[in-house]
Amino acid sequence: APEHWYDGTRMHVSFKDVPGAKAYQLWVSAHEDGRGAVNLVPGIKSGDLVYGMRPGIKLYYWITYTDAQDKMSKPSPVHMEITADNFKEK
Repeated sequence: APEHWYDGTRMHVSFKDVPGAKAYQLWVSAHEDGRGAVNLVPGIKSGDLVYGMRPGIKLYYWITYTDAQDKMSKPSPVHMEITADNFKEK
């Protein structure tokens, strides 16, 4: 959870770095099978604060990376998260 403005539209994303990875991409979909996925954060780094989530619905996330030859990896295992709007100072 972010330290401030915890309204369910932002969250920190952490993942393990892969040796040889040049850049990471965070993919997000409202469907477990990945339909309609968007590359929410091209060039993400582990621990980054990510914007653009919608609170209260299931969203599915996975990471891909590109290597030195710009070849994209297979997707990581899918992670499901439901963010919550816990911002009390509205």
